[in-house]
Amino acid sequence: MHLFTSLSRSIPWKALLFIATGVAALGVCALYTCSVNPEIQNIRFAYAAKTEFSRKLDEVPEPKIIFAGGSSCAHQIDTTVLNNEFNVRSVNMGHHAGVGIFVNTAIGMAMARPGDSLVLALEPETFADTSITQLGYQLLAATDSDKIRQELAEVQGNFSTEDEVNALRPGLYNLVTLAAKVILRQPLDRFDRRGLSPDGFEKESARKELPGMRVDPEPISPQAEALLKRVAAWGQQHQVRLAYLMPWGLYEKGEEEKARAENYRFLMKIATIMPVLRDDHLGVWDVPGDFSDTELHLTEQGALRRTIFLAPILQQWSVYKGSQP
Repeated sequence: MHLFTSLSRSIPWKALLFIATGVAALGVCALYTCSVNPEIQNIRFAYAAKTEFSRKLDEVPEPKIIFAGGSSCAHQIDTTVLNNEFNVRSVNMGHHAGVGIFVNTAIGMAMARPGDSLVLALEPETFADTSITQLGYQLLAATDSDKIRQELAEVQGNFSTEDEVNALRPGLYNLVTLAAKVILRQPLDRFDRRGLSPDGFEKESARKELPGMRVDPEPISPQAEALLKRVAAWGQQHQVRLAYLMPWGLYEKGEEEKARAENYRFLMKIATIMPVLRDDHLGVWDVPGDFSDTELHLTEQGALRRTIFLAPILQQWSVYKGSQP
């Protein structure tokens, strides 16, 4: 009895209880993020559908084109039209700009096979990223894809397990926003699964009056530049053709030419690292009615115009290289 009492006193019960509480709290956070959070559930749903279509394309021994990027990629490139009308075998792996440049790029790489083409249709703003974003880590946890992690490790190097664990915490903003949507009976996430085509193109039904974006120079972080260089080397090693594609955007009226000039400078920086698809609109589309709920999301009709214009560029693989005018 004396021995048991001494042993009981020597065990730091309070510390163990504190640790156990922390582990339990983290477990609850991880469960919410990976199994409950509506945004992550929709990302997982879209990822599974897009991956399945890519797998079906691979059943035929012919090259395909993978489009990777954020939601502008998902809402601008109508791969249904490319596949059915132009015989351009393609899958749209666009997800969410908040996933970040590193994970969105790795998603595209994970779908590529030798002979394929990978088009990085990334939002210029994501080139300011210096590390994997919280949403990027959450996507990794929710999809549990070893292939994405493998490609990510190749172009990003070692990424932090501690950051990945911390990213599973939803945060007060997420919880408060979710609670407000429940109280106000609003959709928990603006992604509409009914608008997702099997090939990955996402139709946007929402409409909004849009003022247009301001023209702001988009920086390219040293980490993003290093990523592009590693991806370019990876492409050569794995026989995957690469190119960057700038999304079309709606700018403030009267700012279109300034935007084209700024976008051209941005594209020429990218072109020193990898080819850039030669879209003479230079990321500017001044038809407000072709945009839906953001200045980078096109309506179904707008995406059709964009895709019809893009198809021959893809078929001819017309690109800028180096610092071509």
